[in-house]
Amino acid sequence: MDIEAVLDRLMEASVSVWLDAEGKLRIDKGAPDELKDLVRKYNPSYIDFNSETFLARPIEHLREFAKRYKEEIGLPFWCQTRPETISEEKIALLKDMGGKNINIGIECGNEDFRRTVLKRNYSNDQMINGFKILDSFGFQYTLNNIIGFPGETREIVFDTIKVNRAANPTTVNVYIFAAYKNVPLYNYCLEKGFIDKNSTVNQLMDGTELKNQPLSYQELKGLQRTFPLYALLPESQFEKIHRAESFDEEGNRLFEELKKDFYKRVFKMDYN
Repeated sequence: MDIEAVLDRLMEASVSVWLDAEGKLRIDKGAPDELKDLVRKYNPSYIDFNSETFLARPIEHLREFAKRYKEEIGLPFWCQTRPETISEEKIALLKDMGGKNINIGIECGNEDFRRTVLKRNYSNDQMINGFKILDSFGFQYTLNNIIGFPGETREIVFDTIKVNRAANPTTVNVYIFAAYKNVPLYNYCLEKGFIDKNSTVNQLMDGTELKNQPLSYQELKGLQRTFPLYALLPESQFEKIHRAESFDEEGNRLFEELKKDFYKRVFKMDYN
């Protein structure tokens, strides 16, 4: 499949490359040649591959592209993928061609909910094994999580937190479910009356405020801001983190205190 567009701009000294709608990258001479033109033009030090499923391609395609990329481009890069696409051979190829960082969309850590609502058919054990492969090759990786799916409970959110805690991510991201039009979950929410037909998504981090849910939107915002704390700080801090979910004076004070601890433990730096 052809690359639909190569983004002709810089993003913080990196070249961003958009892949086609299926996340597949052309392996004939066209794709590396377009990359080489951009590298000559901008002299970047790092490349972003903006495909959410970079590894969701036949292994023979990845082998050929990895060979050409290493020989003709040779720059370190960042990419994204899904947990079920990770294998030892694919990660070895990424490492050999210069891969440094990777984002993984795990979305939800509850297997039943993920299978029945999100239609994602892979196990937590499969995910955790993939994280171990990344660790073994020295990759820095970020886990992308979503909370606030229709029908999601606090217990399910904590199942997702448990998966993050079982991994060794560099960082974690958490978003509130956004009901984008014409995707299956949007239609499901519309049919169930969780949204109306005029609902919009104004900002990615804010998601969509669904009606008649186990968790209120305010509860989700509290979980969103504390999710990285639950995922990466010791369990001995959980009681304090729980209190920091509240957007009152005490909750905000504790959140700021915990954020300083988080920066020291996770980023090895002081929070200013």
